Amino acid sequence: MPRIAPHGYSRMFMTHPIPASALLGTGSIVIMLSKTLGFYAELERIEYVTSVAGTGSGASQTFYVRKGSATGTICGTVNPVLATTTTIGMMVVGTITSAGGENKFTDTDTMTLERAASGTAFTAGAGTIYLTFRVKPQRLT
Repeated sequence: MPRIAPHGYSRMFMTHPIPASALLGTGSIVIMLSKTLGFYAELERIEYVTSVAGTGSGASQTFYVRKGSATGTICGTVNPVLATTTTIGMMVVGTITSAGGENKFTDTDTMTLERAASGTAFTAGAGTIYLTFRVKPQRLT
C-alpha cells in the first residue's frame, strides 16, 4: 500500500465510451465491472458527453458509478436525457455522493460502472462518460 506524500493534489481522468447498445435498452447492464484503481483517489466529477446525437421520444438513462461490485454503494450518478444529447458535444454533469466517504477509494477498492434498470430507451445515440478523480501524490516508502 503506497503512502500519501505531503504535497498538493493532482487530477486524474478516466474515460469510458458508452455505445449505442448501452442507451437503447432499459434493463440494468454492467459496463465496467470491479476495476481496481490501484491508488488512493477521490471521485470528484462524473460527466456524459454526446458523441452521436440521441433520438427517441422521452429518452432517458441513468448511469451509476459504484464502489465495489454491481451491488456496491452508489458514489456517482449521471442522467443523459434526450434534451441534453441532441447535439454532438453536449455535456451532462452528474452528482457525486460524498457524505459518508463513498467517493473515496483506496488502492485496493474496486469501481463498477453500470446503466440502471430504469429509464426510457433511446433509438440512437452514443457518448463517453468522463470520471475526474482527485489524487494526492503517493510514494513507495
